[in-house]
Amino acid sequence: MTSADALPGTPRPLVLVVEDNADMRAYLGAQLGRYARVETAADGADGLARARSIVPDLVVPAVMMPRVDGLALCATLKGDTRTSHIPVLLLSARADVESRIAGYDLGADAYLAKPFHAAELRAQVMGLLRERARLQARFAAMRRQNEDPAAIGHSADAT
Repeated sequence: MTSADALPGTPRPLVLVVEDNADMRAYLGAQLGRYARVETAADGADGLARARSIVPDLVVPAVMMPRVDGLALCATLKGDTRTSHIPVLLLSARADVESRIAGYDLGADAYLAKPFHAAELRAQVMGLLRERARLQARFAAMRRQNEDPAAIGHSADAT
């Protein structure tokens, strides 16, 4: 990773990795730790509790996990007003169309099939984080300027 991977003008984002396989959890932590702060959880139930307590910038759960699987975790996060804004990137060995659609139907923002290439993981994560930073900046500008969302949308499109 290079300094170009950093999101300009923002602190390092916080990513929550939720993965029951210790080796995969360590690998993801090492990869994502190059450009983000990383917290981890070993299953979906712990991941849900961590997400609610730390409110990360991104959650990256495995689909198949004990106690609460990644699909249920995603649906719960997206259904809770405290966490519904957090992007979710699902990771799964299930790469078929039906599995991906199930994830998207539950609110997943992205879906990455295992095994994946580290560069693809980085591209997905950075894209989601950039979009989140862009939305945060837009809403901050709305608060500062006390404008309605339609006016902000038009001024942002002009840039």
